[in-house]
Amino acid sequence: RKGLSRIRKEGRDATRRYITQQQCNMAELLHEDEIKERLEYLRVYHKSEKHTKDKELLRMIVKSGKGANTGAAIRLANELIDLKRQNASLEELEKRFLFYYLRLKSSSWKDYIDATARYFRMSGLLTIHRSRINIAEHCRDIVEWIVSRKWQLKKKSDYLEYLHDCTLPALPQDKTAYLWQTIEETLRDVIKLSKATKIQIEPRAVKIDKEITDSLVLRRQLLRLTDIKRELREYEYMLLLHREISEIDKIIEYFDSIKHNDILGH
Repeated sequence: RKGLSRIRKEGRDATRRYITQQQCNMAELLHEDEIKERLEYLRVYHKSEKHTKDKELLRMIVKSGKGANTGAAIRLANELIDLKRQNASLEELEKRFLFYYLRLKSSSWKDYIDATARYFRMSGLLTIHRSRINIAEHCRDIVEWIVSRKWQLKKKSDYLEYLHDCTLPALPQDKTAYLWQTIEETLRDVIKLSKATKIQIEPRAVKIDKEITDSLVLRRQLLRLTDIKRELREYEYMLLLHREISEIDKIIEYFDSIKHNDILGH
């Protein structure tokens, strides 16, 4: 048991390191221009011999969104001062700065990541439990479509325009053709389940107006059909369990008969 706990801990630690590294790689890509600027300040600081100039350079190097007086920024400044006093190489100073800067930037994304996870949960596309993601079976085609897309970062000049466009990004369920196709497939499943369970469905419950072109109305119709399909599936599963219990009772009765020599006796 101790060995299994150790393996699990090592797995969690490895996952955490991998995620941190991926976040740092993305931060390095997103903040490439700012990193170049800070590294240039660092090179000047490494060569500088003027104390007053060093102070201003350090402030420019370590400052974050909250300024240069945060605890983390002050610690980095002191570490860079110590490294310079020890005649450390420029590479060592750059390594220490990047360790601080990339983790600082990537850690600020946690709130955004948490909000994104909540939005995905609300969408009904998937559920998230610890490190496991379960895709809803009836939404698999939508998820596959999202994953297959080639996304690219928007330029700052285009971002606000993209952000405030309520029609973007367009998902399959925003298109009437996809909605009609899914409605027809769901309706066929409902009719099939209705026959299998011998439950009559009211015609008005499954009646869809062919003239509907509003995607919002179609999504409501699809949601209603999906709920009916789910209820029928649950009832079908209950019938299956009932049949299995009946079969188990028959098997037990059969073995009891053998035990009491009612059948296959000598």
